[in-house]
Amino acid sequence: MPTDGFAMPSSIAALTAEAAVPLILYGVRRADAVGGLVVVVLGTGTAMVGAAMVYLGAHWVSDVFVGWALGAAFGLAASALVHAIRLPRRQPG
Repeated sequence: MPTDGFAMPSSIAALTAEAAVPLILYGVRRADAVGGLVVVVLGTGTAMVGAAMVYLGAHWVSDVFVGWALGAAFGLAASALVHAIRLPRRQPG
């Protein structure tokens, strides 16, 4: 995989953050041991992916931080959109 060319922002960092943020928010809202585990696993995994990109020389730290920021913004927007259009639940009975 070539590592030359335009790399700002890191698309890998953006995609991992975009996928992880809605699930991390779910874990925070859940507020139990499983939710905490979701937050820790996804947060650590996202950080490790960004660190790997820097370690492998594919990106600078700034590329990864900007990618995370953009991905988190899109993840937050997606999460907010899902909650805004959520259909009301049926009442039992």
